[in-house]
Amino acid sequence: MQQRCIIERQSIMNEEEELRQHGLKSTRVRKEVLRVIATSAKALSHKEIQSQLSEKADRVTLFRLLHDFEQKGIIHKALDIKGVSVYAYCHHTCNEHGHSHTHGHFQCKQCDSVFCMNQTDIVLNSMPTGFIIDKIEMTMYGICKECSNTL
Repeated sequence: MQQRCIIERQSIMNEEEELRQHGLKSTRVRKEVLRVIATSAKALSHKEIQSQLSEKADRVTLFRLLHDFEQKGIIHKALDIKGVSVYAYCHHTCNEHGHSHTHGHFQCKQCDSVFCMNQTDIVLNSMPTGFIIDKIEMTMYGICKECSNTL
């Protein structure tokens, strides 16, 4: 089975514990946003996250919360083909000092969903002298498994 952008939590940890572990105050909105992202089978846009919240969060508050989550290594951000930011849950090796993602992303041209391709690690054999990699982004485009089943 193909892994998607959600990377299963290594241990059952509730949202409150995870927020505290990352040095964030546990609020109702933070816990709910974390649950929505961590349980999603695909990366979600701001709009998709907001639509899944039981109580609507202020738009700016949600953007700030997503930024804080990304800075703390809880989620990572990718861009879809339209330039819209989508967010996915990080695995246990990410933290406030950096993200350790070496996987590509796949965007379906039919449903616009973005998936992490965790089994497609980006491997660099060497870099020219003096070059320091800060971030790698790779997006593949095509038709996802669910959409290809309907063809």
